[in-house]
Amino acid sequence: MDARNASDEVSILILVGLPGSGKSTIASSIVQHYLEQQKDHLSATSTYLSFDDISYIEYDAVASDIYNDENWKHLNASFETPNDPTSEGGADLDSKISSRNLIAWRKSRHEALKLLRNKLDEKSEQKGLQSQYGPQKHKRTLVVMDDNFHLRSMRRDVYKVCQDFIRASSLDQISHDMCQDRIEAPRIGLAFLYVDTKLESCLLNNDKRSGTSRFVPEGIIRNMNQTIEAPDESKAKFELCTVVVSDLNDNKASCSNELYTELDRIISLSTTKFPVSPPQPLNVMSPEQLDEERLVTLKSRIHKIDLILRALVGATCRHDKKLARGANEARKTLLMECKNIKEASDFEEGNAWILKKFIACVVQNLDNDLDAERAIKIRLVLNDIFFISENPK
Repeated sequence: MDARNASDEVSILILVGLPGSGKSTIASSIVQHYLEQQKDHLSATSTYLSFDDISYIEYDAVASDIYNDENWKHLNASFETPNDPTSEGGADLDSKISSRNLIAWRKSRHEALKLLRNKLDEKSEQKGLQSQYGPQKHKRTLVVMDDNFHLRSMRRDVYKVCQDFIRASSLDQISHDMCQDRIEAPRIGLAFLYVDTKLESCLLNNDKRSGTSRFVPEGIIRNMNQTIEAPDESKAKFELCTVVVSDLNDNKASCSNELYTELDRIISLSTTKFPVSPPQPLNVMSPEQLDEERLVTLKSRIHKIDLILRALVGATCRHDKKLARGANEARKTLLMECKNIKEASDFEEGNAWILKKFIACVVQNLDNDLDAERAIKIRLVLNDIFFISENPK
């Protein structure tokens, strides 16, 4: 394969932990560490992984931009009014702050995922442009995502963004299969750093942020501690490449050579051995399998109709034995009609049509001199019977 067609690598490092656990301190140290490796790599003295491009998506910074947005300021005014008696403090104020922060936090999550997708698109576009000028060296990109990510669903959102990008890139590649200058999509790896700090330490660190935009109400942290889901490959395969840092006393000291060595290991594994793959396509049935599926569905529908008809016949006979013959003839007639239908989708919606046709057949099979009053009574009785059969106790 031509060098310019070789896949680049994008490694995404996701930090997981409670507010005040030390994630941001560690994240900053990691970013600084790999920036230094860039310089060392140029001088051929680097002993760790080196990246050509490093991005730091800090959710607090994204949320801060949202706070400073003019539209957000207008929304924010609805949470605090000069005449509000709770503005001096207390639980009501905490509730207002929580609501305000929650809206900004949710929006920041959405914006951060957009930043990630833009970064992936940017790398793909750069590869395509650079390939026009001849062979290009293999490039590595590191994206550090710093947020709580305390729920697996939040981490899965990142995974889905990567999957969607890979799928879109695959479709682009298929459309260019005849081109010799086909550009491979970058391999994407997901790695996780779980900062497992005790709740008491998190609350203490959070108290030091009081009065700043990074302060989180204690109740929220306690709730997050109750619901946090640590990365676990047995529950989600995409969480295979994980490093855990526990019981931190000094966050800066925790960024040791051992940690960087372990990060290098899982980051490399995530892109070389366990890269993100596109979503599995839905099972495509052969024509024979589709015909068999249709037949099973059709038989099931007819069987259900027959059960309803049998219930109507039985209940009709219990009401008036003289109606037995007409009821059985009605069932046979309707079943014959159903068996002539080739597709289950051709049946009318619901079951009300069964009652309507059954009543018509029963009345038709009665004596011609049947008076109108008795016909109406039979219809009412059959309506009641049908309701009972459709709504068993």
